[in-house]
Amino acid sequence: MILPPPSGATPSAPRAPARLTPPSHEEAQGARVWHLDTGHFDRPRASALLLLRTPLVSDTTPASAVLTELACQMLSDVMTTPLASCAPAGLGWAVSPHAGGLLVQAGGYSQRLPRLSLDLAASLA
Repeated sequence: MILPPPSGATPSAPRAPARLTPPSHEEAQGARVWHLDTGHFDRPRASALLLLRTPLVSDTTPASAVLTELACQMLSDVMTTPLASCAPAGLGWAVSPHAGGLLVQAGGYSQRLPRLSLDLAASLA
């Protein structure tokens, strides 16, 4: 098989981005805060992830896994109505089980993220 020579319009092979380790900013008993700036300034977007470590969720028994999944689904159902206006406003959220506990994620435009985070915390309480 003979291929034509590459032109300026032909994309080159993609390269994997350099792996960066974010610096640790704050450390307290049982908590660590990490931050890594992406260097993209075209969108004022942010995301927040909260891992609630609890032995009730991280228990490895099948019964615990099923109950945790059901609890996450119920929590998502309960929070869907109060947080329905998030998607049109450019915000998103998720609650899911994690090996270490319960993972709560929020993301979207940075000026609206604190309010969404407070609403998620109120729904969890």
